[in-house]
Amino acid sequence: MKRILPMSVPINACYPIISQTSGILFADPLIHDWLMNNFIQVFEVDQDTHAIDYYDYSAEGNPFLSYNEIDFSFICKNWADLCSFIESAINDNYYIRIFVNMSKVEAYHSNHKDYHDLLIYGYDSDERIFFIADHFSGGKFMLQTCSYEEMNQATFCFEPQKHLKAAFLSSVQMIKKECDFMRLRYSMYSPEQMDYIMTFNTNRIYNSLLCYLKGKPVEGWFTRGRAMDLYLEKSHHWGIQCYDVLLKNIEKIEKTGKGGPFDKHSFHVMANHKTVMIERLRTLQERYGTLDWSVHIDNYIEIEMLLMKLTSKFMKCQIYLEQKTKKYLDICKYLKAEIILAKQKDYHYTKILLDELSDIRRTV
Repeated sequence: MKRILPMSVPINACYPIISQTSGILFADPLIHDWLMNNFIQVFEVDQDTHAIDYYDYSAEGNPFLSYNEIDFSFICKNWADLCSFIESAINDNYYIRIFVNMSKVEAYHSNHKDYHDLLIYGYDSDERIFFIADHFSGGKFMLQTCSYEEMNQATFCFEPQKHLKAAFLSSVQMIKKECDFMRLRYSMYSPEQMDYIMTFNTNRIYNSLLCYLKGKPVEGWFTRGRAMDLYLEKSHHWGIQCYDVLLKNIEKIEKTGKGGPFDKHSFHVMANHKTVMIERLRTLQERYGTLDWSVHIDNYIEIEMLLMKLTSKFMKCQIYLEQKTKKYLDICKYLKAEIILAKQKDYHYTKILLDELSDIRRTV
């Protein structure tokens, strides 16, 4: 038997949980408008790693997804093996998110024994393969396959004595796209609220971009659900302030000659943020064709290309740090100047875009 659930490679492929759940949603064109209303705010995840990620998105609280966790001990008692459980879950239209040992799954091309969150979206019992999605070799998000044998070797769910204390390593996450729009409409929202959520919303985009420029969390919409009191809110960087996070970490590298936990992903998220903005502008162009959006699209392509270049430069800086050569200092100097330039361009171009959106809001 073979069953493959809808899955795509989304444009916002940065970190696994967002990439995987977005891949599920982007496979449904009816949800495109909702997706374009989100992924506007970025933030500094914590003050230890200074990693930058999207804040304005919640996989667990998503109105289009059902999200559950099931303990391995329950699976052990009710299924013959893990693969049988995965097959039955996919037959019931559940995507499976499970942490696996990367060294045991060929698609990762890794010798590291670290555990990574893998999404399973289909199977072929005759070929004994699973269809999987994750950031594989080189960190690129791809759709791949792995054998049943690899899956069994990469997990330890049926060896309780080897369980680690981390809760995510002793359970499986089950994600299901909610197809019952009547249930969505009346169990969580009023009809008016549901229409507001489903519609491509210029007010939502305008207000979110305003929060982006002001450097604060987006208000009144789906977020990660983290409780942020005033102190915690002020202790994080938000929106356009994330350029300062990039700058601060480059200055730290320049001063100490050490890379630390900060890595290329933060540069990639900032570049990807512009990729999503370009897609959003193209959607606006389709809906409001009387306006010329090409200038705005070109503006954000310019920033996107600049940030992609900075991502590559930072990777080169990391190589020089590993080689313990002073060449990293020249790259740090270059990165600092270009980060400041990118921030200036982003602020200026977003202000221009807000003026255009303001005109649209008055006419719709």
